[in-house]
Amino acid sequence: MYLITLLLYTVIDIFAFVIHMSLTISVYAKRLLCVLLLLCITSASVVRAYEGVVGPGDRSGRPRGDELRGPRGDDRLFGFAGNDNLYGGPGNDRVYGGSGNDRIYGSLGNDYLVGGPGNNMLNGGPGRDVLRGGFDLDVIYGSYGNDLAYGGKGIDYIYGGPGADTLVGGKGYDVIVGGPGADVITAGEGFDIILPAAGADKVYGQEGNDKIMLHKDASKDYVYCGPGYDTVYTWDSKDFIADDCEDMQVLYLTGEN
Repeated sequence: MYLITLLLYTVIDIFAFVIHMSLTISVYAKRLLCVLLLLCITSASVVRAYEGVVGPGDRSGRPRGDELRGPRGDDRLFGFAGNDNLYGGPGNDRVYGGSGNDRIYGSLGNDYLVGGPGNNMLNGGPGRDVLRGGFDLDVIYGSYGNDLAYGGKGIDYIYGGPGADTLVGGKGYDVIVGGPGADVITAGEGFDIILPAAGADKVYGQEGNDKIMLHKDASKDYVYCGPGYDTVYTWDSKDFIADDCEDMQVLYLTGEN
């Protein structure tokens, strides 16, 4: 049995710190817990709305909950108001959620997905996708491919998935998780938790007081903290930690079989 021992902090301490911080900013407390537990996007009753065709390969919803599916080809889907389920088909699709709590899915191809006002879930699917969060709480999955994902103005959970992804936080409090591959992760303006995965990753802090925990693998990661008081957790000395990082903690494994 192996125990993970951290200097000054434990992994749980990081999330406890987040919860403590969020409780002091009550307007964000419940939302941040929702992001960490992935409980905020719930199923809504939807109405199939294939009418309202704008042009070949395009679908447009109405001011209520819609389910739109793109056919083969390069499609455009518009959710407008309501809680929508939007599915791009094979091809390079552009999907816009509109207002409401939307679920937006890309498919095969290089897709462009945009959440609007509301709590949204975006999943790029296979391909090199661009995903943009909206104004509230968003859960963003890059999925397979070299994706580009941006957080919005609210609290965001961003996961890169397999591939060399570029992940950028937004204006709120974000949790950014890299996937397998050489990712470039840039924190947003708020307090962010950044968790790179396997691969030679580059991490850039921004204005907030960020927590950056590097992955234990054979690759060398590079961390540049920037403004704010940032804490970096690393497993060994092979990772490059810039001098502008205010606090560095070394993690190590102890225990016996």
